[in-house]
Amino acid sequence: MNLAHCLENLNQEEIRQVLEQLRSYGISSLPEASRALLSPAFLARLLVDVNSEELAALKMISFSPNEQGAIVEQVHQKLNSLTHKWRRNSAQVVMGLRRRGLVFAARLNYREVYFVPIDLRQVLVDHFSAEMALPLLRGDVEVQEVPGAPLPMLRNVYLFLSYVRKNPLEIAQSGLIYRRQLKRFLDLIGVADEEPPLKNRFEEPYPEPFRLVYAYCLERGQVANREGRLELQRPETLLQAPLEDQCHDLFRFWQERFPDRHRDLRLIAPVLSHTTDHWLDLETLAQTFEPLNIAPSPRDSFLLRLRSMFFNHLAYLGIVRLGHLGGKEVCRLTNVGRCLLGLGDCPDSLFATDLYLQPNFEILAPSNLRPDLLWQLEKMADPEKLDQMMTYRLTRDSIYQALASGLTGEEILGFFQTHARTSLPQNVEYSIRQWSQAYGRLHFLQAFLLHCDSENLAAEIKASRRLGPFILGELTPVDLAIDGERYQEMMQVLREEGYLPRPGIMNLGDR
Repeated sequence: MNLAHCLENLNQEEIRQVLEQLRSYGISSLPEASRALLSPAFLARLLVDVNSEELAALKMISFSPNEQGAIVEQVHQKLNSLTHKWRRNSAQVVMGLRRRGLVFAARLNYREVYFVPIDLRQVLVDHFSAEMALPLLRGDVEVQEVPGAPLPMLRNVYLFLSYVRKNPLEIAQSGLIYRRQLKRFLDLIGVADEEPPLKNRFEEPYPEPFRLVYAYCLERGQVANREGRLELQRPETLLQAPLEDQCHDLFRFWQERFPDRHRDLRLIAPVLSHTTDHWLDLETLAQTFEPLNIAPSPRDSFLLRLRSMFFNHLAYLGIVRLGHLGGKEVCRLTNVGRCLLGLGDCPDSLFATDLYLQPNFEILAPSNLRPDLLWQLEKMADPEKLDQMMTYRLTRDSIYQALASGLTGEEILGFFQTHARTSLPQNVEYSIRQWSQAYGRLHFLQAFLLHCDSENLAAEIKASRRLGPFILGELTPVDLAIDGERYQEMMQVLREEGYLPRPGIMNLGDR
């Protein structure tokens, strides 16, 4: 509901009070009041005359994560705790804002709420955010940035799916992945195999970063438990989506899984939007927003929640970068973060496309390698170390696995020739060609044979008008190859023609 609509819905006494408060600013009608309150310049002038208690209440309601409004009792309780006036009726403080047309009251799901109209809310949030961001900025300072890929979770989703493609994981009766098998993957991506503290018995005892990846892959149907083995199911739901959609889907999953964390993010997001290319002091950020957090968690402080959200989740999603400055923890909103929070477009040059192939068959790939290229590389080479610069190795067996997956030798060479930063080492190209040419020169055939006790009987069967069409060839003069899927049908015809074959199927060694 916009401001003009809210003003028009006031009763006569409430309209009189609003116009009386705004008369000193030269406003005499509701249309004038609506236009003026939506003007940033007028709003800044009006807020100068608002006292500190009213200003605190206005910020609480404006920054409420629930756009439909802030619960009246929570606003009153928080306001009382901030002013230390426990016996004062905080409703009177908010009434001062209502008489200026800044805050309105409504009933939502049987509860009274205070709310700011959506268009006015945007103007107020922009005004307060710019003001609140200034003390948080650390400008162009020497920050020791925490190393990591720009989108760690997306990268690790691809790495996990690739790992399961090559190594299906065994699932215990408890429903958990066998620890020894999981440890191999965790060691590969550099995650300590430590059980986190669990908040309830329904949480899986996996390390925090992996737990998020595993839950996402399960919920999105990319992997599935098939008779005690975790196998790929529908990875194409991720692989075929545009990269921007993949990032948004990861963010949506996080919002659904952690609604309380998402509420905290929505609270601070407007200030983050005013701090592009600047580092923020995390502790000061928490202190700034603690007074606005009208529904605090009883378990931990707002600072602890922010630290957990930034270090365990937002940095993992690629929304923020983290660093250290003089013993303080600092953060910075990324371009991906601006995109996911609806503050800008997704950057085009986020991913790298170059690989570095060495004559010793080692491949160096940047941690921000484009996900579809990472998926292809994982088919052709074995990962050795997945750090800032990921290390892979080409082997005869890794090329064999790529060929067995359906790739051809020319496709493998074409991939490396296209994405190698420098020319392909001659010995590497020669080895790939040699291994590819050797592939498929031998292959197994499964034969289904009809054994006859004499060459004459075999010739009679082949010459039969009804039995001849069943014969595909002969292995020996007395061993005839037939289509195994037509075994029962041939048995019936043999009996009708007067032949009495021994029932059952014998192994070659049993003859």
